[in-house]
Amino acid sequence: RAFVFTLLFMGAYLSALVIHEQLTGIILFYPEGRTLQYTAHIRRVVGLLGNPAFFAMILGMILPFAWRALLQARTRWGGLIRLALVGAMVWAIYLCYNRAGWLAALLAMLFMALFYPRFRKLFMPLLLLAGIVTALSWGQLSQSYVISERLTAQAPVDYRFNAIDVALRMVSSNPVFGRGYGNFGYLYARYATDWTQTRVLPAPHNTYINILVSAGLAGFVPFVGLFLAILGHGLRLWKLGGRNLAIDRSLLVCMVGSLLVYTSTIFFSDIVAVPYVTSVFFCIVGGVLGYQERVLHVWEPREGAA
Repeated sequence: RAFVFTLLFMGAYLSALVIHEQLTGIILFYPEGRTLQYTAHIRRVVGLLGNPAFFAMILGMILPFAWRALLQARTRWGGLIRLALVGAMVWAIYLCYNRAGWLAALLAMLFMALFYPRFRKLFMPLLLLAGIVTALSWGQLSQSYVISERLTAQAPVDYRFNAIDVALRMVSSNPVFGRGYGNFGYLYARYATDWTQTRVLPAPHNTYINILVSAGLAGFVPFVGLFLAILGHGLRLWKLGGRNLAIDRSLLVCMVGSLLVYTSTIFFSDIVAVPYVTSVFFCIVGGVLGYQERVLHVWEPREGAA
């Protein structure tokens, strides 16, 4: 309970930072040298973490636990407070204006709807209602700056595809051990001529590609294998939950939802730039798996004794 409360508290203050910065334009904990605008009409949230993508990632990882807390509220006031928190987190993710963050949060919610029946009963009507409202008002929505300047922006997509192509050519000379940690930016000019900024080195904006270039297959395979191991462990415990009441399946579903957010978002970002996001992710994984393993091992001897 304390673990989940800590996550919810983190989600609350990060949401407050995002909403405050977007509504007032006042940046708290400003990191120097950050770009403040996505486009002429859309601001970037840069306070504290320095990049809206990192806010969206953390909020997306915590959001499943906020939904679970709402569903398990025991009092009316508790439910209202948790509903307000869920609403604030969803709004904050939207205000990050990060397409990968939007997609990752939606993937996590859809996954939860598949494996968490109580959540499905709440979420699917909301999703249907949102779809109807969007369809009816699409004429106006399509003219908004969020759609015309951010959602349909093509340049970031083109750069990422080009970076993947360049990275694969880089790593082809040493596919087993790669080209060395952090060398993508220094090697980029040998393979492409489209980078014109002199004060900033190019980055792959894809953690998987970054790992592959840095450490080759020797680093890439264990990196991906770690996430598969987490998923496998979670699924094993989830299956045990069908016959063992000590296992909280809803917690495991939330953890896998967080896993989906993390692993999908790092396909579009350089996670090495902010260790805090990764710390939150592994805190979630360790907290959920550690707790479930503990209660499982406490429960099993009692079953044997009975």
